[in-house]
Formats: sequence, structure tokens, C-alpha cells
Amino acid sequence: MSVLGRAALFMALVGAVYVVVMSLASRRPGRRAWEQSAERGVYAVFAFTSLAIVTMWAALLTDSFDLRNVAEYSSTTLGPGYKLTALWGSQAGSLLLWAWILSGYSAIVVYLNRARNRQLMPVVMAVLMVIAVFFLGILSFVTSPFETLASAPAEGRGLNPLLQNVYMQIHPPLLYLGYVGMS
Repeated sequence: MSVLGRAALFMALVGAVYVVVMSLASRRPGRRAWEQSAERGVYAVFAFTSLAIVTMWAALLTDSFDLRNVAEYSSTTLGPGYKLTALWGSQAGSLLLWAWILSGYSAIVVYLNRARNRQLMPVVMAVLMVIAVFFLGILSFVTSPFETLASAPAEGRGLNPLLQNVYMQIHPPLLYLGYVGMS
């Protein structure tokens, strides 16, 4: 799972850089095909970040304690709901959630404006993907949620008891929806 998650994040990073370059280059007249390529790149970034977050959730649900994030923030005694929300119990998991929501919003913006605001869309895509490059760069090179341990423990530490609350399950996603929506 570690290799798949890391590869998905790296491919999302490469895709985001591609979108920035292609969308800015498409601002010159006669380069509509470049802009369309950048739009498809935004969808690809969302697909890769979705693959990464699904991989992380699968690791949490299956108690893959070989991943540091799972070993430190989950345990076999947690219910499935808390295992899923253990994702944003860590910094790396929170950044992954943030990048996923950002790429999802970006894909929605591109889809809803496919026939409108054509002159603005290259700049909009570039700005959104520069933000994505920042978060995906951190996830790929600084703090990866898919970091592996040398030896996997038999049991994880579990989620902080303060985070085992229904309101803490919904608080970070709602907060990030608002923060990222401002982009």
C-alpha cells in the first residue's frame, strides 16, 4: 500500500505541475488544445489524490500497522468510523485530506466552467494547481502519510481519546471544505 500511495501522490504532483505549465502556456491565441489538456490534467490530479486517500483509508481499515500513520493513530479496537477519521488525526493525513478536497474543488470548477469564463480558466487552473503543488510537494517529500516502519507493531497506539467524538469526526472535513473553498 505504501508504494501505491506514494506513487499516486507523486503522479498527482507531476500532474499539478503539468497543469500549471500547460494552462499558462495556453493563454496565447490558438492554443485551445493546450487548455483542454490542462483541464484533463486537473481531472487526473483529482483521480490520483482520490487513489491516495482511498489507499490510506484501506490501510486504516485493514490495520496495516507497517505504515507509521496507521500505527500511531489507529488500533484494532477502533470502530470503522473512527478508523476512517484517524486519517486527519495526523499532520500528514490532514494534508492529504486538504489536497484531496482542493483537487476535488478544482475538478468541479473546471467542469462547471467548461463553457463559460474561457478567458479566466487558464489562470484559475494555474492558481489552484500551484496551491496543489505546494501541498502535494509537502506530502511527497516532507511528511508522507505512507511512511513505513522498519518493523510493524502488533497493535497501533489508537486515536487520541479527545478525537473520539462525533463532532471531531466532522469538524476537520467541514473546516477544510470552507478553507479550501476560499481558494
